[in-house]
Amino acid sequence: MSNTTSIAVVIPTHDRLALFERTLKSVLECEAPEHYSVRVIIVENGSRCGVEDVVRTHRSWVTPEYHYVEAGNKSAALNAATEDLGDALAVFLDDDVRVAPDLLRRYAEAADSNPSGCFFGGPFAADYVTPPPEWLLPYLPASAKGWEPEVYQPIRKGILWFIGFNWAAYNADLKRAAGFDPEVGPGARSGATGQETAMQQALVENGVAPIYVPEARVWHYVPEARCSPEWALERAFKNGVSLGLQTARGSPKVQLFGVPRWMIRRRVELGWESLKAEFYGDQERAFRSRYDLAWFRGQMTGARRCRAVRRAIPT
Repeated sequence: MSNTTSIAVVIPTHDRLALFERTLKSVLECEAPEHYSVRVIIVENGSRCGVEDVVRTHRSWVTPEYHYVEAGNKSAALNAATEDLGDALAVFLDDDVRVAPDLLRRYAEAADSNPSGCFFGGPFAADYVTPPPEWLLPYLPASAKGWEPEVYQPIRKGILWFIGFNWAAYNADLKRAAGFDPEVGPGARSGATGQETAMQQALVENGVAPIYVPEARVWHYVPEARCSPEWALERAFKNGVSLGLQTARGSPKVQLFGVPRWMIRRRVELGWESLKAEFYGDQERAFRSRYDLAWFRGQMTGARRCRAVRRAIPT
């Protein structure tokens, strides 16, 4: 059971100085939660881009802390940030969000009501530079279109519980889940997305339950380049890689070209369907076929990469 009286806001950042400064200002303008000590921990990873100077020149009722991780890997940055948090409630944000003024108070209230056995997440909206066309919205990830359910229902295994840039967990539970996986997420060799999803799944498997905090709101910056058809296809491929890694880890048998035979058959079927849609379908049908093919190609790639990793591990 956690009796924490501390909150640690964790913000990993990599090569997005202007957006990061916007995020930091937003966090430092938050209301101070009563009865809680608060740390704001900035972890720059990869190249140094002036983040340390920005951190030194911004403070309010809390003084932000700067840390640096040489590896350009988000999971490595998150693990470094949570290494010495004790029993704090870690609130995870990204360097491209702005937060509601009462965000920390809302998470503190949630922790008061649920001192153990759970993790938390809140809703978010998209800050668009240029909104995407309506027909493209079903193909974009939640991060590019927002998420604010009226009633939260726990989601099945393998699907995102809460978005990675607006959630919170007790550090003791993160430690029991063995930390964030450096092979998943930005900077990972696998090219897969979803280090927060993997962590939240590990928490659930350890008996830690998700709790939705509807008042804990953030806004996610979405540039035009991240709500385009090309980006949707790229994201579908990366999400497929994540699923392929997860599936292959649970099913070590492979039969042909590093993947199960059913994947080969399905890949051929999707390729043929995509060709037909390009010649005979309308624009949206053609894109849907390309999207399905990109996602499945990613799944096959993830399965192959998982096999390569297993072969590299000495027995």
